[in-house]
Amino acid sequence: MTNILRTLLLTPLLAGNLHAADIGLSFGAHDMMVSNIDTPEFDGGTSHTLGADLGLFANHETERGIRIDAVLDFYLDRDTDHLDPDHIPFWYKFRFDVDGPLYQINQKITLRWLIEMKNKINTVSSIEREVKQFLGADIEYKSSDLYIALKGYSGFFYLEIDDDAPAPYGYERRDLGNGTSAISLMLDTRFNLTEALLLKASIQNWSSVGVGSSWLQNEFIVDLSYSTDQWIKGSKVHLNIDAIKYNLDPYYRADLGVPVLPWDNDTLVKSYMSIPWKI
Repeated sequence: MTNILRTLLLTPLLAGNLHAADIGLSFGAHDMMVSNIDTPEFDGGTSHTLGADLGLFANHETERGIRIDAVLDFYLDRDTDHLDPDHIPFWYKFRFDVDGPLYQINQKITLRWLIEMKNKINTVSSIEREVKQFLGADIEYKSSDLYIALKGYSGFFYLEIDDDAPAPYGYERRDLGNGTSAISLMLDTRFNLTEALLLKASIQNWSSVGVGSSWLQNEFIVDLSYSTDQWIKGSKVHLNIDAIKYNLDPYYRADLGVPVLPWDNDTLVKSYMSIPWKI
């Protein structure tokens, strides 16, 4: 795996000059929602945790068509519902994607190789740590107004539940981590609704492989962005919704007779502004 990553990343980057790269800053507000909470306090209802967020991003493309995209987001929560009774109201997400051309079918359709790495730490929904490291390939259609890609990945998936929320049900720290080989399928789309308005939407599934394989996680993301060039060159305002459904069956202990958490989902709704600059 290490040699493959080195070959895919370093060889193309050293072979040609980079085009101008965008790095930048984002800032805004968010609401982390957890629904269908099966506790006496919520009785199947929904928790809302408001907060502020700050992000850094970078993306560029080499002369050989290697695209690199990295995002690091920090979140500060105003935690009033205390789903995790010992939650530190600060968490982060990291995403690093690289892709490059394999074969050009025609001017609009391309086969590409993919690298996807994601990390998430300490959410209010009791996700202690999530790690995704995947290699894959896709077939994509790209025109001036439309982008559609079907992506397939294989790699490693790890999800650890925070130990505070499950403790009253009898779960111990050793019960709360699940790492496995996995595959992933993703449909990724972008539509230019107007010259200033862009809609992105994606749906992705992760499933384990081998004996006893099952689905691990489903994620649906929508991002609606509007160009604010009239304020700051290259800037945009965004409305972003990231909805995730978790499969908690791998953590279940029959001797305890209750799920590891009384919920299995979270939805992050963000409103933010992104400001890039060229290097």
